[in-house]
Amino acid sequence: MRLPRKKEEAFKTINIVGNYKDFNDFYSRNREIILDGVIEIYNEFLTTASRKLKLVVSANLKTPDSQTLTHWDTTFIFNKKDVKVLIEDVMPFYEEIENYEKCAEILNLYNLLTKSKNKTIIVECP
Repeated sequence: MRLPRKKEEAFKTINIVGNYKDFNDFYSRNREIILDGVIEIYNEFLTTASRKLKLVVSANLKTPDSQTLTHWDTTFIFNKKDVKVLIEDVMPFYEEIENYEKCAEILNLYNLLTKSKNKTIIVECP
C-alpha cells in the first residue's frame, strides 16, 4: 500500500498585483522579478539536499477593460540537474538589459552547481 505523498510547498512564491493591458504587458514588466526568483531557486540548490524546488508566481491582474481582478497561480518546478536553464533562458535577459554583474553571478552559480570551473562557457555579450 502506498501512502499519499505529502503536498510539497513552494520554496518561493512571488505575488504580483497590478493593472496590465494584457499578458505581454504583465510579463514584460515583471520578467526580472520572476527571473530573480529562478536565480534564488538555483542558489538554494547550493545549500539543500532537495533535488526539486517549486517557484509559484501568483498574480492578481486587472486589465483596462475589466473592473474585476483576475487571479492565477503558475507553478514552476525546477530540478537541480536542469541547471542549463540559467545559461539558456535566464542569462540572455540580463545580457539584453546589459546587467553584466548579474550575468557574472549567474555564470558563477552555474559553475558551482555543475562544478565546471574547468569548462569554458561562451557567453556572447554585445
